[in-house]
Amino acid sequence: MLNLAERIVKEGERLGFEDTLVIVRRSRGTLSRFSDKGVALNDSFDSSEVSLNAGKEGRKVVAHFTIHDSDEICKELKRLPNLLKVTDPLAIYAALPTKIEKYRVIDGLFDKRVGELNHFEIMRDIINNADGEKVDSIAGTLTLVESEDAMCTSQGQEGCYKRSEIELNLRAFADKEASGQGIAVSTAFDKFDYLGATRKACREAKMAEKPVNVDPGKWEVLLAPPVVANLFGEVGMFASAYYVDAGISFLAGKLGNKISMEGLNLFDWGNVPYGLASSPFDWEGTPTRQTRIISKGVLSSYLHNLTTAKRFNTESTGNAGWVVPEPTNLVIAPGTETEKSLLKKVSKGIYITNNWYTRYQNYREGTFSSVGRDAAFLIESGEIKKPLKGIRISDSLPSLLSNICSISKERYWVRWWDAEVPVLAPFMLVNELGITTPSCPA
Repeated sequence: MLNLAERIVKEGERLGFEDTLVIVRRSRGTLSRFSDKGVALNDSFDSSEVSLNAGKEGRKVVAHFTIHDSDEICKELKRLPNLLKVTDPLAIYAALPTKIEKYRVIDGLFDKRVGELNHFEIMRDIINNADGEKVDSIAGTLTLVESEDAMCTSQGQEGCYKRSEIELNLRAFADKEASGQGIAVSTAFDKFDYLGATRKACREAKMAEKPVNVDPGKWEVLLAPPVVANLFGEVGMFASAYYVDAGISFLAGKLGNKISMEGLNLFDWGNVPYGLASSPFDWEGTPTRQTRIISKGVLSSYLHNLTTAKRFNTESTGNAGWVVPEPTNLVIAPGTETEKSLLKKVSKGIYITNNWYTRYQNYREGTFSSVGRDAAFLIESGEIKKPLKGIRISDSLPSLLSNICSISKERYWVRWWDAEVPVLAPFMLVNELGITTPSCPA
């Protein structure tokens, strides 16, 4: 892997590139879809990809292609000099670092057992466990992946690492309007609580039977970790200095300002142990690190790559994506409450266990709506009273952040296709959160 990356860098130098970074990634694993009736799809994959960032005379081009053979690599590389010629020079050009870094080893990033697991046995355990919970049906996906990355630059920097991932996304159904979702995701098998996720999905589905409509208005709302992960993944994206500079982030101009309760601490942690997006280096070869985005409720930092760091007269935070800075793993520091104690605090409110389709009316203001998915409940006098349906969160991210009042000690890693940024998320209690229904627009 590293030898291939080095060969591509040398070929880039031969073609006249001044600034080249290459990452070669090999991924192999299985993707399975299953239900209570059995396995519907079992797809194995083994692919290798090349990502390349090349610069010359203030211009830059990026490329990404799948490796089939060496001739194809050469053919793709020969196209890039012509692309550079027709590319406008960048207003700010940041060269790759010349300092050679020594990357740290990240604990828990690779578990060789993941590649040895019998995924059919795991699915059979899930199906049998769900059958004991007496729900109508279940459906889910199970993904096991082993990957290896090798990085090399024209400045002589190089690094490589392995990562394993195992992910379950499960839905349980008690009737056509009653469902629950269970998520289990980890880099290590011994931290992969797939049976706990199964029981959670089934329990919430049964509790959600015969839901009633909710009254629109401002509510005290208890958000479960999947909802927190979805919304704070958005906060992390808006912390990208690129979006701030482009004027499409609600966090623009708020650095150093109080935006939430003192108990809220949000980190981007690119090398957190067992992190689903942890890596020793970012896509520019900068070592990853822990960055405080929100510290005691105060917006403390944006996320930078080399270009935005130069634009803002600061240093890269190790958050380079292939084009713009982006979050890696988002970690919300634990609070002092428990899920049960947060529930007890609510005199009359709503408990939302999941959401999806978060969409914006105005990026600059952070106004959004997000559709409730799966179980939701009315809370009265600190107890769950009845299931609800037709819920839509309609508010703004600044308002949501300013109205957080309590955070749980319990936290869970969340990642699925509608919450792509991995978040270590707690339960959160939010005051005055706008709730609408399909018949009551925001």
